[in-house]
Amino acid sequence: MTTLRKRSGKVEMYSSLLEFAPDLPSSAISVFEDPDELTMVGDSVQKMFIQATYQYISLVMGEDAHQDEVMARALSDRCWEEFNTSYWAWVPDVWRKLYSYAALYCSAAHLNQYLKSHQIDVQALRDALLCCDMGLIMGKPVLDGLLTRLATRCHETLTHHYEDTEREEQHRGDPVQGSHVVGPANDPFHISDGTLGEAHLRTPSDAPPITTPLARLRCPSLETFSREMLGRRAAVLTECVGHWRALRWTLAGLERIAGHRTVPVELGARYTDAGWSQRLMTLGQFVAEHVRRPAAGRPGYLAQYELFDQIPELAADIAAPEYCWLGERQSVHTNVWLGPAGTVSPLHHDPKHNCLVQVFGCKYVQVFAPEEAARLYPHEGALLHNTSRVDAERPDLVRFPLFAEARGWQTVLGPGEVLYMPPGWWHYVRSLSVSCSVSFWFE
Repeated sequence: MTTLRKRSGKVEMYSSLLEFAPDLPSSAISVFEDPDELTMVGDSVQKMFIQATYQYISLVMGEDAHQDEVMARALSDRCWEEFNTSYWAWVPDVWRKLYSYAALYCSAAHLNQYLKSHQIDVQALRDALLCCDMGLIMGKPVLDGLLTRLATRCHETLTHHYEDTEREEQHRGDPVQGSHVVGPANDPFHISDGTLGEAHLRTPSDAPPITTPLARLRCPSLETFSREMLGRRAAVLTECVGHWRALRWTLAGLERIAGHRTVPVELGARYTDAGWSQRLMTLGQFVAEHVRRPAAGRPGYLAQYELFDQIPELAADIAAPEYCWLGERQSVHTNVWLGPAGTVSPLHHDPKHNCLVQVFGCKYVQVFAPEEAARLYPHEGALLHNTSRVDAERPDLVRFPLFAEARGWQTVLGPGEVLYMPPGWWHYVRSLSVSCSVSFWFE
């Protein structure tokens, strides 16, 4: 923690930027990783980056305590323009790296404001954390993952500030404005108030009927999985991830670990709907507004998001199922899915093997083999060619009569269970309760 000192009943900061984050680069030489790459962006952007860098160095070294982030903001805006002038996949990495540097420089300016303020400037600390998260979401890793470490530091400081504030309010007998304290500091997933046997820990009683159950296997050996399932058929695998600490996750625990972190949330019943959109918000805001008390009409869903890349302290609670390492490439792509009951992934297929692990809550799943594709009516456009036009639970058999002939299987996926799906297998997923899942894609 940043060092605190009590004086006349007030808390005074006397930490500098480098004391708060010792691994911040403090010279231009330690900033430039690949100067040759900068030649791709043109002279004007190079000059903007150099000026922003020297403003940042001046700030970190204390040469100008009032240095602001004007050039860093200008650099960030210029990168943002580049992001929005072509397809995201076509944006050269150098622009995303520059955006990360701009995010770092802006975050340092906000942190300086926070550390130099006579009273604790919580908004400046929030702004610093937001800059880090925007760099992690939109940028590329720079300086050996510095933004990740800085974001963790900011979040820890912010969380401890709110905990201290609540304790003081409780000591005075003041009403607490929104609880941030959810359990012992060394056990963020501790259930202390009796209310966290929440809905997401219960199996729903209104699950749809299972007419053709998907096969279930109890922790098959690697040899059995490779011989009978890999690339051949879908199945539910049980008792494979019982060692995961993530199986103890609760909403309150996630809020404490990452509640102030900014994440992209999908708004809308399903991504094929016309009104579907995305919005950036903190994880705590998402849980409060879309998970605990979801509004009718436009559900929120943290879907297919690389949360562990942004917040690696959560990654320690999971491990890729060993079956993922049977692929041809020794790499696994991990995504998190978190949302309220009723969130839907429309009937679609993916190009890679998938092990979907249910952490808490339950999901209703339908799966179809690739040879059923003609009966599933895929969209004809290139963008949604892997997605069916049929609502799998409420099919319009007048428009899509062949769907009645499609042979599929159903299951309810519960906590600690793994759904394996080979590439090209169609699947429809609906959350039956507040739910968290982790998917592992591999080739």
